[in-house]
Amino acid sequence: MPFHSPYLCGPCDGIFYMYGYFYDFRALWNPAINELRYLPPMPNPPSSFSYSPQYDAYGFGLHPVTKDYEVVVLKDQWREKGEESGGTYPLRVFVYSSSTDSWRHWGDLSRYYHLQNNKCYICMDGVFFWLGSYEISGINPEVIISFDMATEICQEIQQPDYCRSNDCKSLATYHDSLALLVLQEMFLHMWTLNEGCWIKKVSIGPLPQIAYPIGHWKSNKLILVSVSGELILCDPRTQEISGLGFTRWSRCVGVFDYKESLVLVSNGNGCARHNQKADTESNFLISSSSFTQNASNEECIPMESHHDETISSLFD
Repeated sequence: MPFHSPYLCGPCDGIFYMYGYFYDFRALWNPAINELRYLPPMPNPPSSFSYSPQYDAYGFGLHPVTKDYEVVVLKDQWREKGEESGGTYPLRVFVYSSSTDSWRHWGDLSRYYHLQNNKCYICMDGVFFWLGSYEISGINPEVIISFDMATEICQEIQQPDYCRSNDCKSLATYHDSLALLVLQEMFLHMWTLNEGCWIKKVSIGPLPQIAYPIGHWKSNKLILVSVSGELILCDPRTQEISGLGFTRWSRCVGVFDYKESLVLVSNGNGCARHNQKADTESNFLISSSSFTQNASNEECIPMESHHDETISSLFD
């Protein structure tokens, strides 16, 4: 790689979006054919403003209508000079299209949100989701921000009502629904969003060796990270916990559902497709071990809105 420590997003058709914070670059990458395509620079900030030296929040996927690969970036901005220097300002939203190889400014959100370094990003049915908070520190996310590629509507979704002290969160999918995973006091709780209502699906624990949830795997299983850095697989249906046999000393911030493809990213008119794509995927060797677990009955929690609406639009 001609750069160091990039962040990954995706994949979509075997393609990853890559973001280099230290070198300020963006690219599309197909690891199966070792092909890389740098994206053009993003538009400059408004006069007297600069983009905050924070990590972008971003999403990458295939537009459900135009079938064009798109990147959505939410950028933090701040004022350089004057009485209003510093402070918080609404995030700017940019959309990149592979067919035009260009960025466009879609709009600004109606308020400021802190989106945590894309650790809690997920894409489902052409809609991107991020965990966010109203404060600059953003230690404990309070809301979920979504962006629909088809309608280009950005929304704020309230989380289920529960005690939010000292918890670790992640977004996932479960039975084709958006899921919120919360690890709190050694218990793993999972809610799913169905027709504007949060339904508590399961509570598992105690899990003294689990550090935080990280996402989902196939067959609606969940991936957790142990205090020693090992990836752990959890089956909410059977309450079974097993190790994936993968341990790293550094913090794991993402797990991708990757399948190889021969999709080109270097075509100047957009990402061209081959007629054939490899249909292979990685397999894990899993050794099972049991933990003491308890499951709770399902509980439906009405979704409350910060602005007295179930989901409120974020665009002015």
